[in-house]
Amino acid sequence: MRLCHCVSIRTLIPISDEVNIATMHAFVDMIDLRSTGFVDALRTFLQAFRLPGEAQKIDRYKLKFAERYRGQYADPIC
Repeated sequence: MRLCHCVSIRTLIPISDEVNIATMHAFVDMIDLRSTGFVDALRTFLQAFRLPGEAQKIDRYKLKFAERYRGQYADPIC
């Protein structure tokens, strides 16, 4: 399943509590990153929504992307 662009989640609720974090995790889990290289997967991920301005919040997105990408990537990196 590819990311559906018909739903506007570009302005995902700012991550500030557990419900918003769970919403972000559920959204990221819907993104299919299989059969894409790292750069294309990161581009797909970053085009899905607008990143927040706070470093701690961006770090949450980054960690979730890494978890999702590594979980779907078939080839070992090292």
